[in-house]
Amino acid sequence: MLLENSKLLDPALSIILVLVLIGLGVFLFFILKQAPKVAQIIAVICILFAFFALSYGIRASLTLQVSPKGVTFSYPPFTDGQTSYLWANIKEIKVIKFDAEKEFGGWGERHSKKFGNGYLSKGDLGLFITDNKNARVTITILDSLKAEKMIRLYFTDNKKDHQRDSQGNISLN
Repeated sequence: MLLENSKLLDPALSIILVLVLIGLGVFLFFILKQAPKVAQIIAVICILFAFFALSYGIRASLTLQVSPKGVTFSYPPFTDGQTSYLWANIKEIKVIKFDAEKEFGGWGERHSKKFGNGYLSKGDLGLFITDNKNARVTITILDSLKAEKMIRLYFTDNKKDHQRDSQGNISLN
């Protein structure tokens, strides 16, 4: 069984960002002290928005499990509860390499024309799943070798044939 947990933002980076935001807030306070009220209000709104975005990123934690039953993941605050794909409902699954910024436009919960819905944290490797209804999802993984091993072990029990594409990705269908 494969069980992974990855954070969108590392704790050290989060602390640095909080300190930068506090410094920016103090700096803006002194700069805008003599500014019109509208500028002060806009500055306060921007700082609050930055703190909200940072707290959202700090909370985001992707948990992925590949087990004999299938693939299960949760990614609060982007998902409510767990999402599961049973092996019997998976048409194709493979380990892929991707560029989150180019393919999805960033991290978190995103969409790509090529890879479908993406649940992305750090890293450039993912499980690309196509279900029996042709819905596509990409989930970030940290240990591609173990993921490939689990796919071979569990998925091939249900679907006997497997192959590698030209880039060396395992494609089981």
